Formats: sequence, structure tokens, C-alpha cells
Amino acid sequence: RLDSLYYDPQRIIVVYGDEPSVTPSGAVQMQVSFDMGNTWQSHSLPLPKNESETLVSASSPTFFSGGNGLLPVELIKLDNNGGYVYHRLAFYATFDGGANWSLLPGVLDNIANSPQLQVISPKDIFVLCGSVLCTSHDRAQTWQQLASNLDFGQTDTRSVSAMDFVNAT
Repeated sequence: RLDSLYYDPQRIIVVYGDEPSVTPSGAVQMQVSFDMGNTWQSHSLPLPKNESETLVSASSPTFFSGGNGLLPVELIKLDNNGGYVYHRLAFYATFDGGANWSLLPGVLDNIANSPQLQVISPKDIFVLCGSVLCTSHDRAQTWQQLASNLDFGQTDTRSVSAMDFVNAT
């Protein structure tokens, strides 16, 4: 993924991705403007422990009332030949509309490249984890796999291209 752009009347956020350069930056790089682009704040968000050599795939944040927001960040590890070793998903939270961000502890392993995900509320998130559906109900602190008779896995003839949940239940 290339860089991502988020815009609403209160803020503009640009999150930069490492994939095009295939050079890990060692952090999540972002810029935020609260005055329609007249001035910008630069942020360099720390990656989870032992992830400094992963590539960052940029995503757009989701905001809720009261300045609460979540930013999903895909972490991609490549081998020496450029093949995928793993994809992980980390989340950053803001409580002040995007001026400050903090890494949440629950990193999700074994996700697909450019995973399907939906942030329902500041606490409730759903992510496709290979052939199963993973969920967090505590703001990406912990993750569980949901029991289901559905196979969410991708084959040559089918894949899940979108998810849409009305609420967390």
C-alpha cells in the first residue's frame, strides 16, 4: 500500500507506508493538520517490540465522538528474497482527535496481506485472520477467534472482499 490520506472537517492525516521503497523506516510516520493544511505536526510512532525491521503498510484511522480514534497498521516482514515471512496488525489509539497516538499492546498475528477489517466502536474490532474471523472487544488489547461454520479463507475462485457489521454482536 502507498501512503494513506484521512480527511474530515477537523483534521487531515497522512500516514506514510514503507512498501513502495521496501525499506523499513523503523516507525509509523505520519503528519497531522488541524487547520486545513496550513500547519502540520509530524509524528514518528514507535513500532511494537522486535518489529523495527518490518515494513509499515499505511491505513486510515477511524474516529469516534470525544476525539477517540484507532489507527490500524499492517506490519510486513520480508525474507532476503523479498518473499513474505509474516503479516501482523497493530493498532494505535488517540484520545485527543489525532494530536497524540499510543501503541496498543495486542498485536494480531497471521493476517492476510491488506486484511479486511472493520472498527465498529472504540472498543470493538473485527479482522479476517486467514480462514477465521478475529475480534477484540477491549480496544485491541486482546484478540479472540470467533467460532463459525463459515470459511473466510481465500481460494483461486473466492475471497472476502468486504465486511460490514451493524454492531459488535
